[in-house]
Amino acid sequence: HGEDMQPVLMMELQQDAISFMKQKVDRLESTVDRMEKTNQEVLKTLHALVRGSGIGGAAQAVHVAAPAAASNGDAGFAAASQVGGSSVGQDLRDIVLRVEHNTNQLQGDMFSMGTRLEELLSDAHAERLEASMAELQVRRRCMEFESQMTTRLSSYEEAAQGAKRAAEEVGSQVAALTSQVKALTATL
Repeated sequence: HGEDMQPVLMMELQQDAISFMKQKVDRLESTVDRMEKTNQEVLKTLHALVRGSGIGGAAQAVHVAAPAAASNGDAGFAAASQVGGSSVGQDLRDIVLRVEHNTNQLQGDMFSMGTRLEELLSDAHAERLEASMAELQVRRRCMEFESQMTTRLSSYEEAAQGAKRAAEEVGSQVAALTSQVKALTATL
């Protein structure tokens, strides 16, 4: 009976693993969305800096955008915004490099998550196939056992019918002998 439950348990375990991976992908997607919003805010700030009127206007634009970026977890951007107007160009390059680094890192994470999800789905398919094959083997063994039992039962029924016919034949011969014995006893 344990063999019958094994494929079911394997399927449940695989479903749990797939659900877990789906939750991780959902969390990763929300992180990507949050990072995308942060990057959009950074880009808006960069555009404001480029279009700003002089270094003072650019520094003010950085200071305005810094609290929003810091609340989204971009401490690097908040730190860069505290630098004076004389190094705004370098700060912009640093921010752009951080955005590119974050984007590349997110792309790598998404790729690795996609690869892992494909592996899990492939493993789930292989395990499902293996479980189905195991279930089919159990059913085949059951059918073979039933076939053997049916064959034995029919041979036992035939033997019982033969024994019954033999008993009836012996009974009729005993009756014939009894009548002959009576006939001989009556003649004596």
